[in-house]
Amino acid sequence: MLGPKGTSDCADEVTLSRKGGKSQTRVGGLRSNRTKASTRVGRTREPVELEKKLTDALEQQTATADVLNLISQSPSDLQPVLDKIVEIAAHLCQSDYSFIWRLDDGIFRLAAINNVDAAFAKFAREHPHRPNPGTVSGRSVLERRAVHIPDVLEDRGYDWLEGQKIGGYRTLLGVPLLRRDVPIGAFVLMRHAVRPFTDKQMELVENFARQAVIAIENTRLLNELRQRTDDLSEALEQQTATSEVLKVISSSPGELEPVFQAMLQHAVTICEAKFGQMFLREGGGVRAVAHLGVPAALVEHDQRRGAFQPSPTGGLWRAIHAKQAIHIADFTAENALNPAARLGGARSYIAVPMLKEDEPIGVIVIYRQEVRPFTEKQIDLVKNFAMSQAITSRRVLRNTSRRCGWSQDGERLAAGFCLRAKPLISSMSLQTQNTL
Repeated sequence: MLGPKGTSDCADEVTLSRKGGKSQTRVGGLRSNRTKASTRVGRTREPVELEKKLTDALEQQTATADVLNLISQSPSDLQPVLDKIVEIAAHLCQSDYSFIWRLDDGIFRLAAINNVDAAFAKFAREHPHRPNPGTVSGRSVLERRAVHIPDVLEDRGYDWLEGQKIGGYRTLLGVPLLRRDVPIGAFVLMRHAVRPFTDKQMELVENFARQAVIAIENTRLLNELRQRTDDLSEALEQQTATSEVLKVISSSPGELEPVFQAMLQHAVTICEAKFGQMFLREGGGVRAVAHLGVPAALVEHDQRRGAFQPSPTGGLWRAIHAKQAIHIADFTAENALNPAARLGGARSYIAVPMLKEDEPIGVIVIYRQEVRPFTEKQIDLVKNFAMSQAITSRRVLRNTSRRCGWSQDGERLAAGFCLRAKPLISSMSLQTQNTL
């Protein structure tokens, strides 16, 4: 028979058992809820990470498109493209500094920088260097691969220490610019803190390096094409000028003045000038035989003085005795009393000797009435033109000169035309065919 105590004991055991059961149920429930919460967090994190990846990819594609668009818009202007590339690369790769070095005759020279302070930029510009393992740019070019230095102060081979002190960088990434496996430069990114670049960032820089090479190549090829076109135009222009002088001579067999006038006209035209004179040597001096565009006062002065001895300080005397072109940036400033300055208003001035068998037989003078120096290219064109006017035979011109009473030097000049005309025209024709 059970007493109250027994009943109470039994009841307590049942209650404890039930409590224990509920406790176990609660623990299991909590664990289940924690798992579900973790699953929900994981599911929430996945879309966020995916969205970030998509945003990064879109930003990279947009950046690439911007660079390619700039390349297409500025095929002959390289600098804006390189500036944009270093700017975008620095932003996407979270670097403090970014550089593009170009190899010029085997030496690294700064081509573009981004976010670099004035002192470091000045140091970089003033310290071009050859590729060597002591710099990340040199190492990347020599090894033809991306080079990553997590901490330059821990890299025993790195020795561009003065630059490091000024720039204060620690982590470096260098990527070579390769054209058909030939290095033409290097792309360098820097961080002040020791914070290595990720593989993804290295891939990005390699991609931007390829775009830089495309831009550099496009500019190079376009410049080469333009140079070939300019060479062709010059060859055709000289050939046309020679042919026109030939027509003048054939249509005026008894006159030398139209020939000189035609020569002077073409010489002035190819120099993009308006004023010109031609002088022939006569006895121990020179005589003006043609004028183009010069003031009437200077023409009258030349006609009155006839043959004269040129001043040693002027361009005529110097061109004759040096047997080479004389270029004076401001003729009036040097020779204010010279008739060309006093009466002709000559400022920027060139005097080009006409040589026959290395002896000067005349001088072509071309000038501007403003200070605008002639380019080397223009001077070379006039020199070539002065040497190339040879179109008819010596015998025909000699006979004509005797009939017309030309001076001996006028005869020598005209006769000299024929000796060089045929080879010139032949070479020009060959050059034209090769260029085409």
